[in-house]
Amino acid sequence: MMKFDNAKYRTVLNLIKKTGEFKGKAVPSKARLHEMIGDALGISHNTVKDWERATSNGPDPRIPGLLEQLEAYLELPEGGLRERTAEPIKLNEEERKIMNTTTDFQKQQIMECYERLRKFVSDMDIEDENVYYDIRNMIEVKKIALPTAVYKAMMNFMDQVVEPYVFEDTTEIFSEEEAERNEKGIVEIKSEQAFQKLMVRFMEKLSELDEKIETFAESELKPYLER
Repeated sequence: MMKFDNAKYRTVLNLIKKTGEFKGKAVPSKARLHEMIGDALGISHNTVKDWERATSNGPDPRIPGLLEQLEAYLELPEGGLRERTAEPIKLNEEERKIMNTTTDFQKQQIMECYERLRKFVSDMDIEDENVYYDIRNMIEVKKIALPTAVYKAMMNFMDQVVEPYVFEDTTEIFSEEEAERNEKGIVEIKSEQAFQKLMVRFMEKLSELDEKIETFAESELKPYLER
């Protein structure tokens, strides 16, 4: 048996509000989103809002199919707003195909993550750890909206591929005569030649990471975007 998951519902609504648009319509506020959902389902806007409360049981089970309609409207697979409380339900082949379908909303979240990674390179932020952690946090926030396999692949890519570029010790490419790290941990370049070497390495990192992002997107993200 499965029950309504308030946390998932709140997270999905927060993601939509953050995106600012849903189903081709502007979503300037959570209240506007409540209105859109309520109008689509024929439910009071306040009731839709109350479903976000931790004490709410969600859509009234006495109204047949209401929860399923909510999930469908939010472009989630059936069961996407439910918390499993017992043994996993066995799916037949047709149901499994439905669960394996990537919704337009999920595709949008995948594309936003991909575009943010590309921007990380194009803005030349690959050595900025604050930007790196911002991207990780963004992926974490989108966890509920991303297919599980995509979320895990993205986090693994961030940890195993992106992070080493961010925290690479650039002093390793220099001799002691070219550069050294001062007492504050800042690398001091001692010559124009050493500076050129640093720039060459930085451009190499940009090119390498850009290529790895494209390879990752082709193998791990594209299959979900084509479903």
